[in-house]
Amino acid sequence: MILFKLARISVLSYIVCFLFFSYDAYSFDPAHLARLQQTKHCSKCDLSNADLTDAELAGANLNGAVLSGANMSKIDLRGADLSDADFSNASMNNAKLNRAKMIGSYLNGASLKGAKLSDSDMTGANLTGAVFFNADMSNANLSGCKMSGINLGNANLSNAAMSGADLTNAELAGAVMSGANLKGASFSGRSLDGIYLVGANLQNAMFVGSSLNGASLFNSDLSGADFTDASLISADMRAGYFKGTVLKRARLNSANLISADLRNADISSADFKNAAMKSVNLTGKDMSSVNVTGANLNEALLSGANLAGKDLSKMIFTGANLAKSSLNKADLKAANLSGANMKGANLGGADLSEANLTDALLEGANIKDASFKKTELTNAVWIDGKRCKKPAIGDCNPGVMDQILPFFKSSSK
Repeated sequence: MILFKLARISVLSYIVCFLFFSYDAYSFDPAHLARLQQTKHCSKCDLSNADLTDAELAGANLNGAVLSGANMSKIDLRGADLSDADFSNASMNNAKLNRAKMIGSYLNGASLKGAKLSDSDMTGANLTGAVFFNADMSNANLSGCKMSGINLGNANLSNAAMSGADLTNAELAGAVMSGANLKGASFSGRSLDGIYLVGANLQNAMFVGSSLNGASLFNSDLSGADFTDASLISADMRAGYFKGTVLKRARLNSANLISADLRNADISSADFKNAAMKSVNLTGKDMSSVNVTGANLNEALLSGANLAGKDLSKMIFTGANLAKSSLNKADLKAANLSGANMKGANLGGADLSEANLTDALLEGANIKDASFKKTELTNAVWIDGKRCKKPAIGDCNPGVMDQILPFFKSSSK
């Protein structure tokens, strides 16, 4: 008899536990679900763990509703009001959320792979640990969102508003952020190789120690951004805006900086080895700690720049403006300086042997102890303002016309 009672108690305990856990697993209110299906209005409803797969709820009002753990794959919530709703750990893969209002919503741990979120407003939402892999978030408002540990791999964030976003430990591989507003965003220590940030607003953004190898930053606003110790190897930074940008100790080997204005950037100890720097503006910059070995400085603006003692051998400076620059004791052996403006430059002790100075301007330059062994000086304007003879190799002598012109001028008076 006692054994029978114990058995009965065990069975009853099992049933109670089963019912309890079953309710916990399917804890949504059936009445709330029915109301949502009939009216599309269910503010502050409890729909946690509900199955809403493929549900047609465009324009619905789910403000403040609880949908944690719900299955919402392929749901249509375009234009819906989802502000302050709880979607934590919900499955929302391939959901249609275009133009949805999701201000202050909770999406922490939710999966939104392939979801459509263009033009949605997620201001201040909690996206911690959420997965947006391959999602379309173009023109979305993500300002002030918590994004630690978020997965934005291959996501389209073109023209998205993300000012002040905290992207600590975020996965951003393959993400497209062209035209996005990332003012003040934090990317420090992140791996962002190949990221697409063309035309993005990156004012005061933090990239300290980040890896942006092969990144596209063409025409981006980088003013005030901090790239200290960042790796930007082969990055495209053409026509970028660099006012107040910090590139201290940054590795920019083979980077594309054509037409970049670096006058107001901190480039101390930066490495520009083999970088494309045509028409770059480095006027007045102190390059003493900067590595520009092998860089292409064709038509670069370097007037007043300090390049003293630098290894500039075999480098290209065609058409560059080096007026009043410091090139004393610089190694310019076999460098191409054709057409360069070197008026008033300090070339004292510089090695210009085998360099090409065709059509270069050297008027007023200091050439004391400089070496011009086998230097091409044809048609160059010498330190005294006179043009070199044709040909002129290693030595500049006034051409015949330069010698007789003064005579004709005096005769005509």
